[in-house]
Amino acid sequence: MAYFQHRISHWWSVSKKLLDEGYLTIGFRALTGTGILDAKKDGEKFSKIYKENFNDNRRWQVNRFLNLNTGDTVVVPLYNKQFAVVEVTDQCDIIDNLPKEVKCRVGFSDEVDLGFFVPIKIVNLTQRSFATSKLQSRMKNQQTNIQIDDLKEDVEQAKSVEGPIDFHNKIKDELSEKMLECIRGLNDRNTEKLVKWYLLKIGATSAKVLEKNSLEKEDYEDADVIAEFEAIGVAIIVQVKAHNGEESNWAVKQIKRYMDIRISTNEDLVYIPWVISTADSFSQEAKDMALEHGIKLIDGLTFAGMLIDSGIESINSELEFS
Repeated sequence: MAYFQHRISHWWSVSKKLLDEGYLTIGFRALTGTGILDAKKDGEKFSKIYKENFNDNRRWQVNRFLNLNTGDTVVVPLYNKQFAVVEVTDQCDIIDNLPKEVKCRVGFSDEVDLGFFVPIKIVNLTQRSFATSKLQSRMKNQQTNIQIDDLKEDVEQAKSVEGPIDFHNKIKDELSEKMLECIRGLNDRNTEKLVKWYLLKIGATSAKVLEKNSLEKEDYEDADVIAEFEAIGVAIIVQVKAHNGEESNWAVKQIKRYMDIRISTNEDLVYIPWVISTADSFSQEAKDMALEHGIKLIDGLTFAGMLIDSGIESINSELEFS
């Protein structure tokens, strides 16, 4: 039996429901018809198939997932500082073989980029603060999956750790999904105005939605909202995307380009770039680029939770409905 950590932020809106149904998933749907599952024990053949389909270095994360065995234990970091400990109950399979009734219940469709699953049973679901400090630290690792045999004792302890019910996060988890559905019903302009309203709500001195398609903009530079927090000498510049599924690195490129061209050194303000997307997750390329250039990424569910935390009593005042 081995110990792993695996993230399911990719297509979270579906992957979390599948976890609740007893299935742990990974993306890479393009690989499902390539025979890569049969090649999971043959490193050379596996690498050849992967490189024919993807030009990146994530193949060992896929290989690690495909090789999960019955009895393996997996730590799954979740939103709102929670995590699950699950036990693998059967071998990996392609997503096409997922039971049809399960697909219907979780809203699975052809656009969902999930390619493989392993059946699991949830052993424990609790707050990260109840894990050991070593396990909490390891859960900060952003790779899709890693082997954590060195934390065997910490994971075993996490299987049975109990703690008080976190009423706030329990409610927030359920409300965030409903909130995100409402946000996705807004048009692009109202989504931008919602971001502006949020920044004012959390204390911005001023905030504005920038003009669209300005003739002054060069190449692919873009930003949608800017807010100044004079008391702390900070300005937040946001690129807003109203998308579903996975957000590519295009928004990161746009906001970086905007920062490079439009933002000059200012003794009074430090500029911080954000990308807020209503998508389920960001691509690995977007995460890597954002980390390199100091850009904060906020996906749809996280943004919904931020709105809930800030309070929504005046939210209608900013939006326009015809």
